[in-house]
Amino acid sequence: MICDDDILGNAWIYATFVHYRQVSARYLLSIKDLFQYPAKEYIINASELYHRISQDLLKFENDLQNLNGSYDSLKQSVEWTRETCLEQIQRLRDAKPLEVQAIGELEKVLRTVSL
Repeated sequence: MICDDDILGNAWIYATFVHYRQVSARYLLSIKDLFQYPAKEYIINASELYHRISQDLLKFENDLQNLNGSYDSLKQSVEWTRETCLEQIQRLRDAKPLEVQAIGELEKVLRTVSL
């Protein structure tokens, strides 16, 4: 585990971060038709952003395959060197603006729908 400023580089955190952005993208697309314009557009936008995050961040094919296994199997699928962790940290930093934008799209949904 490597800590660089305020971001932690760790195989499990990284893999789950990517996985749940993929899950979010799929889920949002699955519910988009429950909403009317403009909320539907905001949901699609958020889904696309989460998809971009997961595609841009995912570097190792085995990350998600090993998510159902143990932390040790995930660590073994990739050589988690200091350099690898620092690369993952940089990817997380690069993803932050997209994450903020996706959350902004979802906030727009909440402002446009009656609950």
